[in-house]
Amino acid sequence: MKRQFSFIIGLIVGFSIHFLYASICSASNIVVELAQLSIEDLMQVTVSSVGFFDLPPEQAPGSIQILTTQQIEDSPAIGLADVLDLYVSGIHVGNSNKNGASYAVRGMRMPDNSTTVFMFDGQNINTGAGLGGNMNLDLPLLGDISQLEVIKGPCALVHGSGAMNGFVNIIPKNGSENSGYYYHMQYGFKENLAKLENGYGFSYGHDKDVFLYLGTVYAEGFDSQETYGFNNSTQHSDADHCRFFDPSIRLSLNWRHNDFHLTTLFQKDRGSNNVKYTDSKNPLEYYHGMFLASLSWESQITPYEEFEWHIPISFYDFGLIYPSLNNSRKISEEGASECHIENRFVFKTHRIPKHSIAIGGLIGSRHIRAGDYYLNQNTVSEGSLLDSDWEEFGFFSEDVFHLSQKWHFSFGFRYDILDNKDFKIPEFFNENQKQTDTYEQESKDVSTTRIAASYNMTPQNTFKLSFQEGYHNPNPVYYYEIFYGRNNSQKDLKPELMSSLEFSYQHSKPELGLQLGVNLFLNSYENSLLVKTEADDPAPSELLSGKSNSPDNGNQPGDGKNFNDIFSNGPSFASMGGEIDLDWQINSQIDIFFSYAYTRPKDVEEEENIRVLIANGNCSQWLSYPTHIFKGAIRQKAFNDRLSVNVHGTYSSAIDARTTAPNKSSQYYPPGVNVHASLSIKFSDQLTFQVIGRNIFDNDHPPVGFYYLEPWDGNLGEDSPLVYIGLTWKE
Repeated sequence: MKRQFSFIIGLIVGFSIHFLYASICSASNIVVELAQLSIEDLMQVTVSSVGFFDLPPEQAPGSIQILTTQQIEDSPAIGLADVLDLYVSGIHVGNSNKNGASYAVRGMRMPDNSTTVFMFDGQNINTGAGLGGNMNLDLPLLGDISQLEVIKGPCALVHGSGAMNGFVNIIPKNGSENSGYYYHMQYGFKENLAKLENGYGFSYGHDKDVFLYLGTVYAEGFDSQETYGFNNSTQHSDADHCRFFDPSIRLSLNWRHNDFHLTTLFQKDRGSNNVKYTDSKNPLEYYHGMFLASLSWESQITPYEEFEWHIPISFYDFGLIYPSLNNSRKISEEGASECHIENRFVFKTHRIPKHSIAIGGLIGSRHIRAGDYYLNQNTVSEGSLLDSDWEEFGFFSEDVFHLSQKWHFSFGFRYDILDNKDFKIPEFFNENQKQTDTYEQESKDVSTTRIAASYNMTPQNTFKLSFQEGYHNPNPVYYYEIFYGRNNSQKDLKPELMSSLEFSYQHSKPELGLQLGVNLFLNSYENSLLVKTEADDPAPSELLSGKSNSPDNGNQPGDGKNFNDIFSNGPSFASMGGEIDLDWQINSQIDIFFSYAYTRPKDVEEEENIRVLIANGNCSQWLSYPTHIFKGAIRQKAFNDRLSVNVHGTYSSAIDARTTAPNKSSQYYPPGVNVHASLSIKFSDQLTFQVIGRNIFDNDHPPVGFYYLEPWDGNLGEDSPLVYIGLTWKE
């Protein structure tokens, strides 16, 4: 391990000397360039993943935020989770005890990231097996990202299951806009992190280009001294925070050749999730492996018609590794794998005046196996999963109607069928738990709609109103819990549904560099796995954490009611809130960003037999999401744009939540304040030096996790200031 670390540091020193020499030789060629798109440029950006047609953000349904390469590079973000947490309003990123960064949108937080679709170049990279976003959001490799498209409402019309609570689309760099070599090196002092990123892009004709990226990172981690009051029952003295092994790698290729487009992504990462369990000597480690290959073909059949054909195939590994107390083996590893292949086609026509119509369908299949890996040696344990196969069928259509220069409408419909094959029960089940070798399910179907309108009252003022729906097919991990013998569980699960009514207002003044956005939303959830109903069983059932004696979910412990198991579809509940976003480019040297987000569960006090697991007893406050979130940033450039200083700050309001900790009835999460900063110096057109400071004022309050977790689960070390230095070379 030490030799690997020394080798990587040697590479960094060697490359640094080379780049410094090159920068001195070319120092006379320094030119002035903007570090960020102007307001006028931002107004010309289109969104490609909200619908089947590229639309300006002011016409696209829902609330959309677009982040550019320069915004990402200038920010004090280390991983994708940091980028989203710094820039996107209504987003709160905490940590999960198993899956790393926990991405929460407008109050909705799951123990995995499965209700938000994460995509790479429009292709879904979520797993269906239970871990949600398989691409680790904490992994500090961002060098192949050209643009991020983020929507905070449902978007099942285009992306199907999982787009229940929005999506994040990672658009990779291409060779035409990113020609030449790209190198980036970074060192993190506290965790001894060493990162190398390399990229090369070139174009060989119109609509013909290639961009290739390779990134690797290794970190020894550091011991967190803060246990947040949990040191009485377990020790965290050897809990390494921010640790990456092996090292972890990421490789991507983006190739365009006329009508053909090939996108590939390969990633393997192993790190410490910084959590201990009672049957483990040390904190758990995780392993993620992924390979995606997506081939697309677009053809202009006639001046009015075009055809798109997409064939993505992906392989996933996911596992947990922990030192075992079993003397027969020192290391235990449980995991599973998934293969997902899809055949998707879309036919588009503009033949009818003022209408853009898209009609398409898909056929896909998923193959999930417990205890097997595709990209690594097989595990020693199957883990909490059942072997399963299912087929997916879908039909979708959209009509974008341009009534006039001011009025634009969107109408969409989607119908999906999920044909589940029988689950095969793994052999490790005890005979008294294993009534059969298979677990039968019925096929499921779900339909979703979209109705949206935008009105450009003036070139500077736009109003949008949209109604959208999303859904999420329950992951196989839930069926494992049902079969394992949980009390009062359904024998089959329906898709979770979400309906969202959203109003948006956008105001821009290009002459002042000002852009303002206001969003108001009302969300309704049906068949949610986060709702319990009052049960007749006197014994409370266990939760996802595996702990018995389930506590009360409200602010007052022990209300005397018993509720059935989490693994069942519950009655409906709702939430409401809004966001304000302000971008102000004061001049070419100063930019300001500010956002405020508010959300709360809608009161369902009259439904006394309902308990929303992520809200308190009367459903008036979230248990795992701040009611108020403020985010702000300022960027100052000087010395002919050679020097850039960026300061980002976030504030999260306090949460009074119940807890599962021994001898505690509630847990108070104080307000969280974090300040991050970065300083960049351009030595030449090619060479940039950067210093990043995260949590520079030593905030000791961790973010909030899922409702049954304590604040220390996955958050050890979050109170520590971190410093990074880096060099970037661009030809």
